[in-house]
Amino acid sequence: MGVVYKAQDTKLDRPVALKFLAPHLRTSDAERARFIQEAKAAAALNHPGICTVIDFHAEAEPGAPEGAEQMFIVMEFVDGQTLRTLIETAPGRRLPVKQALDIGVQIADALAAAHEHGVIHRDIKPENIMVRKDGIVQIMDFGLARLRGSLAARLTTPGSTVGTAAYMAPELVEGQDADHRSDIFSLGVLLFELFTGAPPFKGEHAAALTYEIVNVDPPAVSSLRPDAGPHVDRIVAECLRKERTDRCQSAAEVAKEIRRAKSGSGTASTRDRPAIPLPGERDAPGKGISRPGLPAVAGFVVGALVCAGVLFLWKPWRQPEQAPGAAVRFMLTLPGEGTIELRRNGLALSPDGRHLAFIARQDSVVRLFLRDMSSFDARPEAATAGLNVSGPFFSPDGEWLGFFANGKLMKISLSGGAPVAICDAAAGEASWGDGGEIVFMPTWGNGLAIVRDQPNSTPRPVTKLNLEAGDRAHITPSVLPGSHAALFSIWRGGPLAENEIASVDLKSGEVRTVLKGGSGACYVDPGSLLYASGSTLMVVPFSVKDQAVTGNPRPVLDSVLMNGGNGFSYFAVSDRGTLVYAQGDVEFVPTSVTLVNRGATVRRLEARGYQFGFPWFSPDGKRLSVDIFGPNFQVGVFDLQSGILTPLTFTGDNIDGTWNPDGSSLTFYSNVDGRYQLYTIAANGSGTPRKLFDMPGTFQPIFSWRRDGKYLAYTMISEKNGADIWVYSTVDTPATRPLIATAANEANPCFSPDGRWLAYSSDESGSTEIYVRAFPGPGGRSRVSQSGGDFPRWSHDGRRIFFLKNDDIVSVPVIPPAGEHAMSFSVGGEERVTTRPGLFSFDVSPVGDMMVVAQQVSRSTWNRMGVVVNWRSEMKTLY
Repeated sequence: MGVVYKAQDTKLDRPVALKFLAPHLRTSDAERARFIQEAKAAAALNHPGICTVIDFHAEAEPGAPEGAEQMFIVMEFVDGQTLRTLIETAPGRRLPVKQALDIGVQIADALAAAHEHGVIHRDIKPENIMVRKDGIVQIMDFGLARLRGSLAARLTTPGSTVGTAAYMAPELVEGQDADHRSDIFSLGVLLFELFTGAPPFKGEHAAALTYEIVNVDPPAVSSLRPDAGPHVDRIVAECLRKERTDRCQSAAEVAKEIRRAKSGSGTASTRDRPAIPLPGERDAPGKGISRPGLPAVAGFVVGALVCAGVLFLWKPWRQPEQAPGAAVRFMLTLPGEGTIELRRNGLALSPDGRHLAFIARQDSVVRLFLRDMSSFDARPEAATAGLNVSGPFFSPDGEWLGFFANGKLMKISLSGGAPVAICDAAAGEASWGDGGEIVFMPTWGNGLAIVRDQPNSTPRPVTKLNLEAGDRAHITPSVLPGSHAALFSIWRGGPLAENEIASVDLKSGEVRTVLKGGSGACYVDPGSLLYASGSTLMVVPFSVKDQAVTGNPRPVLDSVLMNGGNGFSYFAVSDRGTLVYAQGDVEFVPTSVTLVNRGATVRRLEARGYQFGFPWFSPDGKRLSVDIFGPNFQVGVFDLQSGILTPLTFTGDNIDGTWNPDGSSLTFYSNVDGRYQLYTIAANGSGTPRKLFDMPGTFQPIFSWRRDGKYLAYTMISEKNGADIWVYSTVDTPATRPLIATAANEANPCFSPDGRWLAYSSDESGSTEIYVRAFPGPGGRSRVSQSGGDFPRWSHDGRRIFFLKNDDIVSVPVIPPAGEHAMSFSVGGEERVTTRPGLFSFDVSPVGDMMVVAQQVSRSTWNRMGVVVNWRSEMKTLY
């Protein structure tokens, strides 16, 4: 209906928005009348939750036909994002309960003001709600609004429907007239979506959708979002009554009920859990501490908690764990300028609760820290200095600390000594059983394995990805008591409801689903599972014997950090009842993407509203393909001249967009058909993705087209051979074949500019190094890196190979052998190009010396961990 521009009011020197009637509608009397009606409806309202109309203009353009004036509304410029964008970019498409309630009450207040002035909106939906940067929510677009007793009653054909189908009230679907209660029904649909991430009515086509709206009652919000609570259930249900006379009769009443939910009267998060606040939450609503009329009690309680925390730190750790009583909470701050390293999974508590291990960044260096909980300080584990450490875990007796480093699963005694290698494994997660077995994730994108805890042991697989079901990885193993079975998470990415917690019999390999919509489960004696549902920790009764839940889950703790990109949740629990967790939400690794020339930053690349990474240069060096981070990853194109980021995909998980040689399209991995395969799509966004071929194994990101477009080198992971490099050909038969298939793991192939050579990484030496070999062969390979390296890229002239080495980008001069049949490369010494803390990907321009670098940005909010002593005393009150 309209086209909106940002403009500058030159008289008052302020930004405004101009909404023009779309050119093709200017000659329609009905559409012109509707456009004028929109201006009148919004101008009649003066409320902070409604976008302000400043002026209206109708001007004839030279040569325009009579009655086809250029019309536009001058509106307040709202600097923010639509509610649709906010929902779609929220972890799991679900907003935190407090934020959803806050947005809901603002919308209800604004609707109440509109209804009081006789204005019915008739098109309440997330696209018509703006959330400003300062948190104020405003209703937009009154194009379908009605004013009582006005021309608006004649702008809609009798018996026709208005609005957007999924948000329409039953009476509108049936062609009846709308009143203010129709807006209340739409508000109920919107509230349901705010809490659950999806609208309540989901028919696959228009007829099915309208049938559901008229005839089907949606599920309770709490059945999909347990932390929402029964009060939210009642509010939404009252808005979604089929008969308008049965609905809540005013938006003001809806706002009142939401405020009651915000204040904690009836919500599950405050009613069903003990109200013991964390430091800094004393005045938060619903915490049950700071209340009118009780200042002395509040001060006493807070003071008692502070004293309890000090005494707890002073006394040996075992005493509070053994002593029964109420839970005590306090915070641990990471040493110095340390921040939790979100890229590397890692937070572990020894079974007796005496030692805490975690991965953190300090002074631009990632370190493994070990904290004796009876002391005030954490210390870097000196024996692991220089190792690329992740995934710490403790032995059942608490005497050993296991971890992953430099392609190995390792252990080290807490009494001292050097690390001991157990077996080959990339960075992952592990759990140590009572019988000396370790269940672990060998590499991302593979099933779990089991190995004895002795040096140089041979692991065997215990789970296998169900690619047809969309499994991306099996993560967070946790061996159950008796060591006969282990819990693990099936990570499928996307909405949290798609992921599962399962158990596996460690002898037979039988897998059974325990529950859906969670991850990171661990057994808590007696008879419960603790797991993460987004940023909320949940507890549910559980039978070890039957490997099944025996009751309903309940929320126990909010604001627990989870990496939304891989499902790792940052909490740990001891056998004696101590819980440690990192504060946060469902977070995606915040990134900084910069252009770099000879090590110096030239320009930081930003696109408002997007987090993105894994940038790759187009063949002409003028654009980048990027991964756009969110609940589902998408592929997009960033134009270096305009600074505009254009998403190319919108459904499923889509990652690692790599340019095809002519620059007209991209190749990327997508799971739109239920499992990851390689697809191509036009770089201008036209058309739909096209699958290249069926890949029998699972994938590892990073692949490379040869410049003539005849060959694509990629990594395929199989249960039998691990990671190997394969080739897809557009000219040969068969189209796919293995190129480098050995007992080692090979990955990250990259063709040289002339297409004669292939650089790649391999762990054949025991650590990951860079190699180069002739393509397609024959011949041997030459090692390029000296002491570790990954992710090779060629310079534009083929005379250097760049690669990652921890947080460094290193280059090595290479001289290809003379003669067509010569095999050996001449390799020079390593030179450090730049150091970037949190570096995780980079690319080299094909037309010059420019690089693009992506790195993790440290967040000061990730520098504290919460500790709850005797937390099981809280859990017992739930059942």
